[in-house]
Amino acid sequence: MAYAYGSGFKFPIRRGFYDATADQGFGWDKVYWKHNITSIAAIQFAMGGPGAWQGNDWATSAYANKIVCSGSTCKVTESIKVLTVSNKGSYSVYYNQPVGGVLGLKTAYCIGYIKCPSWVTIGLANGGSARAAAPSSMANPGTLPESQPVTTSDQSYLSYQPMKLGSVVDSKSYMKQQQDFKVVNESFASRK
Repeated sequence: MAYAYGSGFKFPIRRGFYDATADQGFGWDKVYWKHNITSIAAIQFAMGGPGAWQGNDWATSAYANKIVCSGSTCKVTESIKVLTVSNKGSYSVYYNQPVGGVLGLKTAYCIGYIKCPSWVTIGLANGGSARAAAPSSMANPGTLPESQPVTTSDQSYLSYQPMKLGSVVDSKSYMKQQQDFKVVNESFASRK
């Protein structure tokens, strides 16, 4: 099981479940199947963003920024806010599913979308680049969602503050983030 930290609390990222007919669920399966977020590292990054308590729920936000790189700089061409909701309550069951502890991640999604655009998630599953972004079947609950095609030029960069269109991202910062996400995703896949 993966974990993320927010507000000094360790939240589990449980497998959970998602029932599309009932539109119910929580955890990794809901985030993956309903909202098309396919990267544990992206979820962990978003869960570590600025947030606020709402009862037992910790809500955080981060931004996925679509970038185009040329030479030593990358420019932001699109930016989408990603929200996460995690729960610190302890449950024996949740939605008739066994939990046996802290619930953790309830959901993560892109503001304005039911399914996040693929560049937000599939690119991040490969450390910020959609090049050869075929996630391991062991790290994901199933096959890739077919919601939107990914092009070989899709790249994304995460931030905790909104970035204006045309903002410049240093290619060294982008490459460092890309490598960090790759390490986290490979580590999660190896534990399955």
